[in-house]
Amino acid sequence: MQELILLTVDNPAFVQQFLTVIENWNRQRMELMLEEGVDLFVRRAWYENADFWLPSQYRRFLFPALRRDAEMTHQAGTKFGYLMSCTSMPLVDMMIDAGVDVLIGIDPAQDRTMDLRVLKQKTAGKMCVWEMSVATSRLSVVHQPI
Repeated sequence: MQELILLTVDNPAFVQQFLTVIENWNRQRMELMLEEGVDLFVRRAWYENADFWLPSQYRRFLFPALRRDAEMTHQAGTKFGYLMSCTSMPLVDMMIDAGVDVLIGIDPAQDRTMDLRVLKQKTAGKMCVWEMSVATSRLSVVHQPI
């Protein structure tokens, strides 16, 4: 992962091509799932958090595909979930802008950037947040959009 992040500076064209290959593969999987009429499509973002990507890198390299995925999901009449368990706070505004319906897996015990009060204020009426705490083995809905 470190090498890929360094390439965002040294060879951004390669990184974009690499991510496009992944996006195209994911898109095929999405189409199959959405054709079945699922209620919620979840994109797993284990390596898309701010531990790896600066917000500026995220906006350039990951945000466009995230927005396209959310749009495709919404066109199918399905909600779009984004699974990111740590360091999501610096990226939340972009998730909202992209059209993410639910941020899944936030865990204040793991995420040093997490401020649940601020998160609730930012997402109020825009994005649902599901907390999953490793420390307590608990799942709770922090905020339900209108």
